[in-house]
Amino acid sequence: MRRVLPMLLVLVCGAVAAALLYRLIQMPVGDGSQSLTVRPHRPEKTESAPQVGGTVDFVSGAVEFRPADGEWKRASIGQGLQAGDAVEVVGDGRAAIRFADGNSVRLDRDTLAEISQLEDSSVTVAAVKGRVYAYAGSARQSLRLTTGVQEYQGDGDGIHTYLATVGEENSVAVFEGNVAVKDVLGAEQTAFVEAGNQLQVVISAENGPSGKTQKLDPKSLNKDEFVKWNLEWDKEISAADSVTQQKEAPGTATELAEKNSSASGRGLFADSGNAPLTITLSGKPTADGVYLAWTVQGTSPPNGFKLLKSREAYPVYPGSDFVYLTNGDDRDYVWPLLDGETYHIRACAYLGDGTCGNYSNDVSVTAPKKTVSAAPKTETAADSGVKRLALSSAGGRLVRWTVEGQSPSGFKVVWSKSPGPTYPTRDADQYLYFADPLRRTAEINAFNGAGKYYVRVCEYLGGTCGLYSNEIIVDLGD
Repeated sequence: MRRVLPMLLVLVCGAVAAALLYRLIQMPVGDGSQSLTVRPHRPEKTESAPQVGGTVDFVSGAVEFRPADGEWKRASIGQGLQAGDAVEVVGDGRAAIRFADGNSVRLDRDTLAEISQLEDSSVTVAAVKGRVYAYAGSARQSLRLTTGVQEYQGDGDGIHTYLATVGEENSVAVFEGNVAVKDVLGAEQTAFVEAGNQLQVVISAENGPSGKTQKLDPKSLNKDEFVKWNLEWDKEISAADSVTQQKEAPGTATELAEKNSSASGRGLFADSGNAPLTITLSGKPTADGVYLAWTVQGTSPPNGFKLLKSREAYPVYPGSDFVYLTNGDDRDYVWPLLDGETYHIRACAYLGDGTCGNYSNDVSVTAPKKTVSAAPKTETAADSGVKRLALSSAGGRLVRWTVEGQSPSGFKVVWSKSPGPTYPTRDADQYLYFADPLRRTAEINAFNGAGKYYVRVCEYLGGTCGLYSNEIIVDLGD
């Protein structure tokens, strides 16, 4: 009993002390308009606070991922990333990393980047080699890109987009907003690069790094597939992303061209006097291949369309398999793909100079599987569905043909600067496919420069041609 009483006394005293402490906490402070409350050490999360972390948002080609304490392995879309993790595009490919508050970095081929710091309020990505495109549009979480020589960060509010190149050439090209460039090698200098300009970094053993600023060249950018791919992505973000109430689509580099070039330009870097061209594509498998249809908002492209396919997402031209449709008023096409494979397909407005301007969305379609039997060796023109094909020039780039018989799978028009164009094509041949068996005209183009082209039309049998027409010569100028 003597031992129990002290223990009870301790318990009672503890209870009284706790009660007094609770009353003390609830006592009014000052004029009584506020009360003191006890808060946990870890701040409560709110809906507006970004969740720390990054995610692999896009993968094309051989892309690898290395956790901070692990080994390299194949990366996949949806892969979570934390500070210390690295992503590398090995060879030909691309990747994108999206952070919790909407900022992102995108990696070109042969590029390595590491997340060196990742917090609620800021993200730092180290570009180790290659080319890294940064999209910074968050007001809550800043994005900083370092190269070992320079440190890049958007200056001021709004959207900032820029491309950092690391390697033999070190530079930053700014497309939207302003970018602060800080020397990280000890000079403690900060430069500011405005949209439409590029800072070239030169490293000297005697004087350290120094920069040379020059205007961006729209013609060169128009040929840079990685830049065009990023600007297209930025346009999609501006329409659909909820990161911030974004003002105008970044990457509409028509503004860039207006600022930095007196040339009229074409394509993405085109004269802004015309409404932006938007191409929306859809596709589905049919018995004859993949049926594609698209709508166009804006003026029909005068040089027609390129239809592009690849087993990887976002095919581009040049670089991907394509079909060229010279008529800018075309709105559908049957691509005779009969191999059962799945393809990513896009349409783009052809600029006529070997490049594409605006691209459509990317659609994924699985082609039908169809075995095409080889024609018997003894087949003659009399055995074919078409008895005779006669081709003639209809003036300019237009050719016309007449048919004796039927070609249920349509026609191939083939042309080249070398005699005897065929399908499947040789290296220097070009073709157009028309699935409509009633089609009788086609418009060809000088795909290999101005000059004389040899042209034929053939009966299409699905994967190969049957009967060919006569061969004509068409003189195509510029």
